[in-house]
Amino acid sequence: MSRLVLKYPDPVVTGENGHGALFDIPPQSAPVIPSTLQTEWEQLQSALRTRLTGEVTMTCHPHRIGHRGCVSLCFQGEQGRTDVLITVSGRAQFPQKEDYRSPRWYIDVADMVDALYLVLWLGTLGEASPATDNGG
Repeated sequence: MSRLVLKYPDPVVTGENGHGALFDIPPQSAPVIPSTLQTEWEQLQSALRTRLTGEVTMTCHPHRIGHRGCVSLCFQGEQGRTDVLITVSGRAQFPQKEDYRSPRWYIDVADMVDALYLVLWLGTLGEASPATDNGG
């Protein structure tokens, strides 16, 4: 059985402002997230862990809405369910604090790199310790 893992499971926080993207991901380096988005990143993480208990299954469905690429994610815990729609819109935006009361959350990302990293990272949240491959 094969398993897809992130080479760098956690982004490095930088004091620099972002360039409209969620992550700056240089070749052969860990992703970097601007400190201005770190709070939203942690809020998303906390909201998912609060809402979903026990073993969590993430179902992923890439598709298009109009001309925009999207990924629908359905998180189903032993108790709790949340749907997340990630849309490539050219900008990075997380749900607002009050949006986390809703069963469906919307996240905008700048490009495919942001979308892919975010989907893969969200897939590790249910694990006790994310599987990584820090080798070359």
